[in-house]
Amino acid sequence: MIVCGTCTPPPSRPASPHRPGHTRLPRPSLSSCGAEGGPEHLSAQAPVNARFDMYDAWLNLALAHLQAGRWREARRALDKAGPLAAQANLPQRLWWHDLEARAAIVEGHPERALQLYEELAELARRGLSLEARFRAALGRARALIELDR
Repeated sequence: MIVCGTCTPPPSRPASPHRPGHTRLPRPSLSSCGAEGGPEHLSAQAPVNARFDMYDAWLNLALAHLQAGRWREARRALDKAGPLAAQANLPQRLWWHDLEARAAIVEGHPERALQLYEELAELARRGLSLEARFRAALGRARALIELDR
């Protein structure tokens, strides 16, 4: 596991179903790194598994900010996750679509949110993710309400 010089490694544990990427790798603790700084201080030259962890950390941070109503901070976390998206696994891509769509609604772009939720629904169908299909249906309804349809 890659951690910064100020972090202490958390104990190994299986992934929680509440984490966006559902990876089974130990992750740096955001609380020990300082949630305001996030995982950007981890090495950009880190191995692929650490990059998955960083991507997952940014998604988790974006989700936490969205749930707390901190929209700008959520956008920053999603933007930081962007360059790492090419290595994302399917569960991470599903979460990225959901979080981007939620942010799009808040930012006043329900058309973009609807498009992202349609993509999420298709990815979830292909990936056999009932949970993501449910999130897509709920999100599409929110986007359509915002569009007055």
